[in-house]
Amino acid sequence: MLLFENIKNFFKRPSTKDVENKENNNDQVEAKEDVNVKDTKEDNKSNQTTKSSKSKKSNSNKDENLKEEKTNDEVKEPTSSEVNSENGNNVSLPNNLEFKDEHDKKTIKERILSVDRFKGFCMFMLALSIIVPLFGHNLFVGDFGTFLGSLFKHAPNDGSDSKGALIILPGVNTPGINGSANIPGVSFADLFAPMFIFAIGLTIIPSFRSRERKYGTLRAYLQLATRFLALIGLGSVINGLEDGWIDVWTDPAKHSFEKFSIQIKIYAVSFWIVLGLMVLSFASVFIKTDKYKIKTIMANGTKWYAAIMGLFSLYFILVKTGETFTTPTTPLYGGWVWDTLQNIGLSGLFALPFIALSKWARLITILFIIAIMSVLYQNGLFAFAKKILEGGVVGAIMWAMILLFGSVYYELREHKSYWVICSVLMFLSLFFVVGLNFYAAKRGGTPMYALFTASLSAMIWGIFNLFNNFKPKYDLFADWGANSIFTYITLKLVGFALEGGIGEASLNKVSAGAAIPIIIALMGAFTAIHWVLRYKKVYIKL
Repeated sequence: MLLFENIKNFFKRPSTKDVENKENNNDQVEAKEDVNVKDTKEDNKSNQTTKSSKSKKSNSNKDENLKEEKTNDEVKEPTSSEVNSENGNNVSLPNNLEFKDEHDKKTIKERILSVDRFKGFCMFMLALSIIVPLFGHNLFVGDFGTFLGSLFKHAPNDGSDSKGALIILPGVNTPGINGSANIPGVSFADLFAPMFIFAIGLTIIPSFRSRERKYGTLRAYLQLATRFLALIGLGSVINGLEDGWIDVWTDPAKHSFEKFSIQIKIYAVSFWIVLGLMVLSFASVFIKTDKYKIKTIMANGTKWYAAIMGLFSLYFILVKTGETFTTPTTPLYGGWVWDTLQNIGLSGLFALPFIALSKWARLITILFIIAIMSVLYQNGLFAFAKKILEGGVVGAIMWAMILLFGSVYYELREHKSYWVICSVLMFLSLFFVVGLNFYAAKRGGTPMYALFTASLSAMIWGIFNLFNNFKPKYDLFADWGANSIFTYITLKLVGFALEGGIGEASLNKVSAGAAIPIIIALMGAFTAIHWVLRYKKVYIKL
């Protein structure tokens, strides 16, 4: 985890020169890299010339040329410490920066801006969908209030009543089919979670290839798998807080640790373990002489413990999935415990086997899997998948397709077929849903929902891509998107703190006149934090 190492860099006092040249920092880093590479090459050439002068004069010109070529091939790229040492002020660069050749640097630099803006747009809307409904009782009144409330309501499980949600795609009204009278449609609030997973897909291919070049194929796969398992684990320990300790604190008469299911007990205890590891990791960053590599041990300990919890979570969800078919009297480990982070992690694991394929092979594979799953969903599978948030193990297959769609569109971003493909797939999704009554629902993660939201995400990201050269001094969405996972976890914790500390009943009693300033203050605080983090170049990742 690079979280606490970057926080330490954040608190370092920058030199006057660094502050004056803040806006041109990226160009300076690139220039320093070029100087280092050039100096390294010249030094190596000089060393080779010295060695050649000591050799016998009978060596042919061909041999000398071969030696010179070999020397140039052996030139190593400068590390972050080499770049910093040239500056003379020992200012550390973020450890997650990677130096690449000019073409790769230019491409990644351009793409990251559009990806950050796209992620930021998703996170900004997700933040509103988490914060605004906390005060919804008195806020969503009148015509405008009713419309505002509809923006943040998900489509219900039963499509017969939208319950005030703004429906984008209609549901299917077919009483008696597959054990459900009505199939829910897709609401406006249902769009942002798949957009975020699509954004993860935009970066998974360059991330994998970078790791593969640096560590090899097997280790690259293992690193990404560990990262996705850690996401599942983090989601689980957050559930330990939400479904465990929050209930105990808000209603101790009805809830206690002894009454928790086995999995909630494990998650609730693990919440404090992970919190403790994170505190120790934060403290270890300020150790000046790390003789025993405590920083590395603490950072890896947090990540690996979260990954182990991810394995536990997968085991529990698989057991619960099996119990759905056997219908036992008492669940072995408890009920469904599944949420957004778990869904993202499992989607990433399902996507890993396909990321080494070419973009066209990936696209064909995605469409083939969507076709097969559509047949299954239309003939009984949806009734099972809709029982759990986002579809659980079954739904994660479709969420993985959204992620893989993001990886395909990333590689097609400058191809002339980009807009043709996403437009055709958007038309097909609308045709199957509206014309042929195929199921489209976030609950259960249906194939048409995946196809529609991935196509819409591609169109929105394509628009952001058109403005890569537009770089204002203040970039709201880029700030919000630079640390998206950190943002999501923090938003969830803030929501839990408000519900647990103030209480849901008390929040519902807050008047609209008081709720609006509170919402603006919270969104403003998050915006300020994101601006500072991006300005200081602090990027928090697993």
